[in-house]
Amino acid sequence: QYEVSLTPQYSGLSGSPIRFGITNELAVTTAPGPYTIRLYTDNPAITLTASQDAQQASYRYSWLAACNSSQPAPNRPPVAQPIPDQVLVVGQPYQLELSNYFTDPEGQTLTFTAGVLPAGLSLSGSRISGSPTQAGTVTVQLTALDPGGLQAEGSVVLRVDPAPVTPTPGVFSIAGVTGVRCETVTASERRLIFSPVYTGLTGEPISFGITNEVAPTSAPGPYSVRLYTDNPAITLTATQGSSQASYRYNWLEACASNPPTPPTGNRAPVVGTGLGDQTATAGQGYTLFIPAGTFTDPDNDALQLSVSGLPAGLSFSSVQNAITGTPAQAGSATVQVTATDPGGLSTSLSFVLTVQPAASNPTPGVFSIAGVTGVRCETVTASERRLIFSPVYTGLTGEPISFGITNEVAPTNAPGPYSVRLYTDNPAITLTATQGSSQASYRYNWLAACTTPANGRQAVVEAGSPLSVVVLGNPVVGESADVLIGGVAGQAVELILTDLAGNRLHQQSIPQVSGTERVVVPVPAGQAMTILKVSTATQHQSVKLIRQ
Repeated sequence: QYEVSLTPQYSGLSGSPIRFGITNELAVTTAPGPYTIRLYTDNPAITLTASQDAQQASYRYSWLAACNSSQPAPNRPPVAQPIPDQVLVVGQPYQLELSNYFTDPEGQTLTFTAGVLPAGLSLSGSRISGSPTQAGTVTVQLTALDPGGLQAEGSVVLRVDPAPVTPTPGVFSIAGVTGVRCETVTASERRLIFSPVYTGLTGEPISFGITNEVAPTSAPGPYSVRLYTDNPAITLTATQGSSQASYRYNWLEACASNPPTPPTGNRAPVVGTGLGDQTATAGQGYTLFIPAGTFTDPDNDALQLSVSGLPAGLSFSSVQNAITGTPAQAGSATVQVTATDPGGLSTSLSFVLTVQPAASNPTPGVFSIAGVTGVRCETVTASERRLIFSPVYTGLTGEPISFGITNEVAPTNAPGPYSVRLYTDNPAITLTATQGSSQASYRYNWLAACTTPANGRQAVVEAGSPLSVVVLGNPVVGESADVLIGGVAGQAVELILTDLAGNRLHQQSIPQVSGTERVVVPVPAGQAMTILKVSTATQHQSVKLIRQ
């Protein structure tokens, strides 16, 4: 079993709310990603669904293959927050939860160690607890260690005050409070942190509560409660065995003598996966979606993103968390992305966005695909890659452009960069584009580009294999697809249809192909995307069948 976190990437966004779900795994929701689900390895592929207005979309995702090929993110050290000075009382129970002040960016379990503690206190797991036996002040050094060996260090001052004089010896009572700290929540609300001081302790468990505010609990202090300033006094209650005690406490007056401090619970966001340098082309549509994991917040607060330093022609959409537009001129810019939490704390990262010059038009005024740019290749499996790129156009008129990849990506008006998963036995793909009534195509040897260190723009390279596989109508409409097989006259051909997890859905053989063979391949219902592999004794081609 795995716990999988993912964020879908959409195209054709209109600004309307999106309803997302995972068939049989996650109920439909309008909450934004990332989404987290638990999956078993015997179900290696899932179907993602989304709807916007009256439009619906689905995507078959082989999560297990992605998990097996994903490179683990680099381990980051734990983060330590300052711990306010603590006030304890001799003989009074006390506890301090260290996980409130130390966090791990990856959510890993931390191991804590502490220096010399006051007598009567001990560290167990992430909690310091006990009843101090003598007065004094100690600065305790603390260390939080993650499983990867990275650590964060901090310290806390523990001041142990003498035990109060018992008003009536042997009688259990609340003699007062100590360790008072006030934090401003709003103009009319405060967070009060304190520990009650008892007398007449017998060693029996104590149940403590605050009338109308905190239900009775046997957990030791300090206690935290949010109170409004129009309710300046509260009643503290405690029970030890059959003895009960109460104490009327004017907390607002105490806060006046202990000036409120800003809340210490809020922690600043931190950079997560980050962003690498990016490439765009002058005059070409460009989109960069900022992934949800780019920043993380230790308190799980929702973060607001902002962007500065964009080249002319580009802008940032906070609704889509995307940089979009058409760069106006070539050059390089350092773009800064800032994430801010609701408490006003923020962190930033920067990346270089290089805008390359527009390609010279081979035939002035003629719309064409001149090449590709911004190529990035990622290994999915030994025989599969994820290709990310942006086409370079010439002869642009300002009309919308529809782009597609024959047998791989259905035509779309969304700007690049585009992402597609390809098999290495199909080294070249055909890029197509339409602008108004003008059409263009470009034969792109993506595998050669992926093995070229520069991973840059490539010239036209024709396919090296004589085996030709063309799907007539892709996306597929109905329950079957018509496939033309050519270039292998007189040879035996085998066709195998699988889902994205490699499960075989259909198989058929042609003993001898005569010229160009037209074959009808059944496509089972419920499969948003399938893989058709066509093989001879020496050659192979794989194409994706996309269901409309």
